[in-house]
Amino acid sequence: YLGCGVGTRTESVIGTLKFRATESGREPYTVLGAVTEAWTTGKTLIIDEIDFASPDTWGELHQFFDGRTKETTVYINGPETIRKNPKFRVIATANTFGNGENQMDFAGTQILNSAFLNRFTYKIELNYLKPEKEVEAITTKYSAAWKDAVEKMVEAANRIREAKQSGTLTRAITTRDLLSWTRECI
Repeated sequence: YLGCGVGTRTESVIGTLKFRATESGREPYTVLGAVTEAWTTGKTLIIDEIDFASPDTWGELHQFFDGRTKETTVYINGPETIRKNPKFRVIATANTFGNGENQMDFAGTQILNSAFLNRFTYKIELNYLKPEKEVEAITTKYSAAWKDAVEKMVEAANRIREAKQSGTLTRAITTRDLLSWTRECI
């Protein structure tokens, strides 16, 4: 898992050199970044809010996300050739698909390089759950005893979402907001 923000740098995604104290002094050791570790070990890497990180950070990682690259050289503690594990996968979330739009809702998101974005095979936009599924998700997390109240909350949220969609309001109520609202009511 890699949560992105303005502080996401090459060191956190590729790796960095650290030092540890030993009996003979300081000894360097390599700490692999989230992308490099997942790439070499065959893990599925989940990158949350990928468009919060700077595009220049991702520009250094094209070879890791290009399905054709089988090995590459990284420079953490001198040059080191690393090999891709074929089980490596990436799932990334972004509120803007890397386009940086809608700064009113998603302030701080960055416009990502289209060459980088092209390395992702599938792009899926998720909508809000259907009202009955949203009610089920919330009451499952908290309490079925609140079902009537949660149904009203979801109904209100959907009216607000429609007003946001039509341009009447500038902010919608998210499922996360509904979960917080329910928690506070309980």
